[in-house]
Amino acid sequence: MRWTFSSVRLRKPHKPGRKCAVIILLTLLLVSALIGRPVLHLAQTAWKDTAAKEPLKEGFVDDASRMNAMEISEVWPVPLDTREAEAQLAQLLARAHREGLPISIAGARHSMGGHTLVPGGIMVDMTSFNKMALDETQNLLHVQAGAKWSQIIPWLDERGKSVAIMQSNNSFTVGGSISVNCHGWQYGCPPIASSVESFRLMGADGNILNCSRTENSELFSLALGGYGLLGLILDVNLRVVPNERYRLEQKIVPAEQALSTFDEMIEDPNVAMTFAR
Repeated sequence: MRWTFSSVRLRKPHKPGRKCAVIILLTLLLVSALIGRPVLHLAQTAWKDTAAKEPLKEGFVDDASRMNAMEISEVWPVPLDTREAEAQLAQLLARAHREGLPISIAGARHSMGGHTLVPGGIMVDMTSFNKMALDETQNLLHVQAGAKWSQIIPWLDERGKSVAIMQSNNSFTVGGSISVNCHGWQYGCPPIASSVESFRLMGADGNILNCSRTENSELFSLALGGYGLLGLILDVNLRVVPNERYRLEQKIVPAEQALSTFDEMIEDPNVAMTFAR
């Protein structure tokens, strides 16, 4: 057995001399020279970047990118009451058809290619349509399309459940995620469509259809990832799973070892989620 001892000796305090002061001054000048220019550039950019500060002009809307400001006819917020919302949505679609107005569907507006915007059209804002109910015996979450994952995940957590497909961000709406058929973080898991049991879709004629793998199955497969082109997704039945507490472990490896390390981690039966950057 070996013992290792360490000792720390106290040094007598001394006043910094002229040489020390010169070294400190030179160090400060060097640091200022190295970081001064980038800091100045960032400050100038922030000062000039008024687009992020200025409010949108009246009648204009934008998506999360703040690069697609567009003038539209109106923003139509969905009523809170479910029956009232469905009745008024059907009336809105009929009016839009009569007046020749295009319709766009918006949630968190994170599809930043103009998908949620249409010039001179009506934007249906789904974010107020966000009620949830859990069937614990079937492990199914019934959730309206405007609910954000930032609302869903903590709500499920209180009930010991979690979403089956976990995304990197929680700022999207469930309707938006379903409409683009987003992927999750878990290696080997299919996109979010795999956790969708069914949904209700309002078509352009105002009629509501139940869509699942056994009912209106073709429409079910096309609307998942259909970007809202086939109708308005009203609500969804999502499969949920028991919640689990994870412990994060990190490994920093050279680039040439990245693939072998990743393979090793995904083959470990005790690892529930693996990702690399």
